[in-house]
Amino acid sequence: MISAKRCIIDFDRKFDRFTSGGTTSLRLVDKLALLNEALDIYVEHRTNLAEFNDKVKNDLRALEVKEYSLKAIKNTDKYTLFERPKQLYKILRRSPLVYKEGCGEKIVTAVSAQADDLELMRKNYWKSSYEWEILLVDEGKEGIYAWHDGQFKIKKFIIDYYEKPPEIHAPSLSKDGEYVDWNGKTQTKDKDLVLTDYSYRIIIDVAVLLAKAYVGDYPDYKLELDKILNIEKINY
Repeated sequence: MISAKRCIIDFDRKFDRFTSGGTTSLRLVDKLALLNEALDIYVEHRTNLAEFNDKVKNDLRALEVKEYSLKAIKNTDKYTLFERPKQLYKILRRSPLVYKEGCGEKIVTAVSAQADDLELMRKNYWKSSYEWEILLVDEGKEGIYAWHDGQFKIKKFIIDYYEKPPEIHAPSLSKDGEYVDWNGKTQTKDKDLVLTDYSYRIIIDVAVLLAKAYVGDYPDYKLELDKILNIEKINY
């Protein structure tokens, strides 16, 4: 874990190299908004690679939640609706445990369906089946739909997932010990970065790049961002 104060100090130190005016043109809340945007960019990039690279997966370990049991919030004769975890960012593994009278229980494979294909899939060989160990699943704003179509009952729906990284905040550095952030919320307590030192260095570099683009024209932004995010060769 990296303190929010250190994030600001290192951001200021690196950004000062690129502008004669230093960081005085940026408010504290602006710096933190840039740091959190950089954090989002980094996590989005890394979660897309984690499946193929153990080092990247280790960098994101602090965001991983394992063996989480989804809460069923609605049952019908066609589907069970499960509540999505509030901080869910990306599902890594789905393990539905189903039960059929006279056959016992077992874990089946959750097969994702797009809204446009759902009805067709429910009528063909992709439909939910205890024998073929398939559970058709899709997501809506209400939660995660598991379409059992009366073929069996769902006892549990276990997932592993990455949660959305907590925002970085440093109200202790403000004059009044608090500020109103970019979401209109009043922040009164520091919130540190939960990722590793290696992740931290990249996030600071991305935040500085965002700041350079924020204070003036930066035509090489996309090229430089790609260079920072791919600072090491990723071996698949």
